[in-house]
Amino acid sequence: MAGEIKDPSASEFHRVVSEIRLGRSIDDAMVEMADRVGVISKGQLIAIDEKKALMARMGRKTLKITLNDPVDAVPAGLEVWDLRLEDDGHQLCYAFDSNAERTGIASLMKALGDLHIGYKDLSTNQSSLEDIFVELVHTPGQAA
Repeated sequence: MAGEIKDPSASEFHRVVSEIRLGRSIDDAMVEMADRVGVISKGQLIAIDEKKALMARMGRKTLKITLNDPVDAVPAGLEVWDLRLEDDGHQLCYAFDSNAERTGIASLMKALGDLHIGYKDLSTNQSSLEDIFVELVHTPGQAA
């Protein structure tokens, strides 16, 4: 039809709905489409912000250190980093704020060397928007 104005966001919406019908996660689709997000808990709006700003402010990164040899517990001397043990003692996991001036990673790696704890792999992952929602909703008094 001549003179018809098409809304590009409408075609994007229909594309994403089609992908959901083909098995794509609704959460993944929501994250892709959202510019701003709001979190409602028990009828109260507890967070509203641009997606990138919310993720930068509340998102966390996790460093996973795959050890050469499994351990039964977090080794003595590493308590200050609040590490958790995963993968049957094969991984030490360190959650840190990537926006902090000092993340603690350099001192953690030095401590591992000082304690002669060998590792064969390092990887990081960023918390998802879903992780942030869950933290906001399930942590009393937490608001962004």
